[in-house]
Amino acid sequence: MPRLLPALSGLAFLTLAGSAGAQLAPPPDLLGSYAPGGDCTKEPKVTLEEKAITILAAGKATRLSPIDACFSCEGGARYEGIVVWVSQLGPDRNPIEPFFYFNAGEKKGALAMDKQGAQKFPPAQRAVALASPLMRCKK
Repeated sequence: MPRLLPALSGLAFLTLAGSAGAQLAPPPDLLGSYAPGGDCTKEPKVTLEEKAITILAAGKATRLSPIDACFSCEGGARYEGIVVWVSQLGPDRNPIEPFFYFNAGEKKGALAMDKQGAQKFPPAQRAVALASPLMRCKK
């Protein structure tokens, strides 16, 4: 899980990802579906694609697009771990909170969101945050 304060994490993402103006796709090895315990028959289920995140929660699909990936938001410019933050981009092309943390806690295949403040999230993102961590679905 990210160790930055929520207010600072948004600023870090905005500074490191948004200021460059370039939209970065998530790495191909992260693409796929994530669900509780890696069981894709359960909800909420998150599917990461190159240009979108789709959340299936309470039988309803919510598509977030466009998205952007930040490879150094977890620990700054010298970060060498495997956590990748992904966020939807707003109309101004800046990241919109909440963030999705892929390979959360440096654990390959884990997906998490901050539970703190989850009550303010839109329903689909709240469901993911409260169920975090999710795991990559077993094939």
